Amino acid sequence: MKKIAHNQNLGNIINACCAPMLGGYSGGPEGTAITAIAEAMQGFVMAKPMLFTTDVISIRFGTSDRQATWVNCMVPLAFNSAGVNIILAMYIVGTAGPCTEMLCDEVAAIAIAQTASGVSALCGVEGCEGVKMDYVTGMESRIASEISRAAAGMNLSEANEIVNELLGNYEETLKSGKAPTGKSFTECYEQRLKPSKEYLDLWQKKKKELEKMGLVFH
Repeated sequence: MKKIAHNQNLGNIINACCAPMLGGYSGGPEGTAITAIAEAMQGFVMAKPMLFTTDVISIRFGTSDRQATWVNCMVPLAFNSAGVNIILAMYIVGTAGPCTEMLCDEVAAIAIAQTASGVSALCGVEGCEGVKMDYVTGMESRIASEISRAAAGMNLSEANEIVNELLGNYEETLKSGKAPTGKSFTECYEQRLKPSKEYLDLWQKKKKELEKMGLVFH
């Protein structure tokens, strides 16, 4: 409360945020969705932010499992269906690490689902659930950007079909707790901060797979 009052008095731009845990005090998907929506409503009333960042994170799987993906779609859909025009942003938190097919699929599933649900911005991307040092690179955000642009304008039915197919690619690995760590930033990038050929080739391969699923890259 003191931070909100302090920044409002200074005229600072405020970005409010909440991140209720799926499987924590809010319970399962339905309860966590209600909590996230309530926190967003409270955040806009109290903080009067430029945008509100909400991100439901599974207590076990980041944001890429089926339940967390559903909850994170319910938040923007609830406001949109009520005709409330607010700027919502969402984080992308994968379980696998950089330069892996699994992380590409996780990013794709989250980005497509949230774009079709009407979020205003996507933040991230964090691989290895954001807990392993040096295992986040700019390439993941580039991948998320290209996918979200390709998914723009896609209806919920089309998005749901693709997201279900992507979940099928990695869901069992996710549940097993054996998501690949991938490669560190220094292994994924060459001098002058250029992505490695291996990572670029991997992304081109995944793009072709996504095109077969129905995405159109420009």
